Amino acid sequence: TAQLARLLDKLDPLLRDEIAALEPAVASAALRLLLSIQGAPVPPEAALDQLDVLLEASIHNRALPSSLAANLSHLIRNLDHAKVRLPPEAWRCLRHLRLAADATETPAPAELVPHLAALEAIANETLAHDTAWRFLMLGRLIERAQHLVFLARHLLGGLGVPPAGP
Repeated sequence: TAQLARLLDKLDPLLRDEIAALEPAVASAALRLLLSIQGAPVPPEAALDQLDVLLEASIHNRALPSSLAANLSHLIRNLDHAKVRLPPEAWRCLRHLRLAADATETPAPAELVPHLAALEAIANETLAHDTAWRFLMLGRLIERAQHLVFLARHLLGGLGVPPAGP
């Protein structure tokens, strides 16, 4: 959730202003990638402004399993189950995230990033480094590997495929 929120927070302003003005094709490709990361359908011939609207909708769409809103609700559910093992500082972060998730619309990624970063730091510093922590780190590494494979497939997918034609 934190990784997705940071990615959306950093790329969204660049895509809307600087990159879109300098090179619309790069902005379009990046928006398509952000939509694909969240599992949103990407129309093949959508214009840049249509992709922008689709990205905004996908961020708040809880039905998409990889959307920011869905990730946030899964995180809150998992934190509720583990709340008794977390320090009070994590409870404050959980309270803020729950308020954000209960709002009619998921807040902008920039509003979530500080709370998610604080929660990540609290978890890294206060959890006992036992077997459960090792499984948490293993899960994090697997998740990062999945994202890397997804990006490689998305960006390099056309390599090695013979060109179509006579």
